Amino acid sequence: MGDILLSGADNDMGVISDVDDTILISRATNTYRKLRLMLFNNAHTRLPFEGVAAFYRALHRGYHQERFTPIFFVSSSSWKLYDLLADFCHVQGIPKGPLLLRDSRLDRFKLMTSLHEGHKLSQVKTIMQMYPLKSFILIGDSGQKDPEIYREVVRRYPDRVKAIYIRDVSKPHRHEEIAAIARELKTLDGVEMLLVKNTVEAAEHAASHCWIEPEALPEIRGEQLKDQEAENLLEV
Repeated sequence: MGDILLSGADNDMGVISDVDDTILISRATNTYRKLRLMLFNNAHTRLPFEGVAAFYRALHRGYHQERFTPIFFVSSSSWKLYDLLADFCHVQGIPKGPLLLRDSRLDRFKLMTSLHEGHKLSQVKTIMQMYPLKSFILIGDSGQKDPEIYREVVRRYPDRVKAIYIRDVSKPHRHEEIAAIARELKTLDGVEMLLVKNTVEAAEHAASHCWIEPEALPEIRGEQLKDQEAENLLEV
């Protein structure tokens, strides 16, 4: 069984989102903690980033539109994790959307970073080509190479990126690298890349540009607090 989602020609916006450390807490920058999460947790016990489900529901609804905004999930995780990720989104109330994952076969002649960058850029390129009339919000995290990948997306598809939200999950030394990319994109292409500490920051920016309804902000703030409490209990 599968689903077919029809967003309609009257909606010219879409969302492309990373998965690990963007919607799902994965600790991708810490190998031990990442493995512990993968081995000892399931779709019901894995935690989302605070407020992310409410934010994605607001993006999915759009701004006073009859047609929903499609969300595409792109990850360098293996297809072997598809069921876990699909179940996780269902349990958390994250809107349905295509999950574009990576072949589990590893190329022994490439580093994992190269695999991550090449796969994600290729999938985003495919989405852009399939929906040439849509512009996209891009969402990722600072832990891997999402800022660099999304900069390349802007270069290849000028005027088709509305904004880029990067969740801050890295150490301070990474901040200046991302700030330099953000300045470059703003100056040369007029695209904002925001390094955000939490979901509410991204949601408030989206609401100010009429990409989500302002009425959704209280729900996002409330869910963020609830998710923070759940994470604190887990960490203890």
